Amino acid sequence: MRVRARTCYRALMHIASAPKSGPIHIRTDALNQRRAAAGLHSNYALARAMGVQHTTVNRVLSGRIAPGPVVIAGLLRALPGARFEDLFAIDAAKDAA
Repeated sequence: MRVRARTCYRALMHIASAPKSGPIHIRTDALNQRRAAAGLHSNYALARAMGVQHTTVNRVLSGRIAPGPVVIAGLLRALPGARFEDLFAIDAAKDAA
């Protein structure tokens, strides 16, 4: 199952519109609530619904890699009704000036 291009595009545009944003983090409490409501109890089930490899989900949820556009779009697609703001937080960029 592939992530639809339109969903991925919307996620990218949302990220691009944030001025001088820092790293993106998953709001784990919100994600866990949405996963439970959707019946996606395992990382494997979540990965299948997102259209990505389960190893990708494991790496993102463990914090080894930051969620990229495909993961962001996949989560928004796999969790009906979820908005970017519900599932993700963008750290403020620290200016070196």
